[in-house]
Amino acid sequence: MPQCCFKTCKNMTSRKQKKDGISYFRFPRDPIRCGEWTSIVSQQRREEFFKPNNASIVCSEHFFDEDMYVTEKGMKRLLKTAVPHVSVKTPDNLEIVSNLNEELYKN
Repeated sequence: MPQCCFKTCKNMTSRKQKKDGISYFRFPRDPIRCGEWTSIVSQQRREEFFKPNNASIVCSEHFFDEDMYVTEKGMKRLLKTAVPHVSVKTPDNLEIVSNLNEELYKN
């Protein structure tokens, strides 16, 4: 079963599914957007030549909520401008990111 491309993420399509609130997204077909995603994943994996294939996915935990919308049928979709982020949405990470953002805005 496919696993999220981020090395530190253990989300797999067989383990965490819709009932867990996790969605999975394939790399964009648009070459420019695909290149942006590939660059982000490559940096996180520390792999200079990472190349996504047809089975490559990124889980919804690597996108901000504002980057997604829900269709009438309840499917999560990404906005065309969405790009993945390295940190996975966990309560601990969200608190750290929130604190860092507050510090950046103060300075």
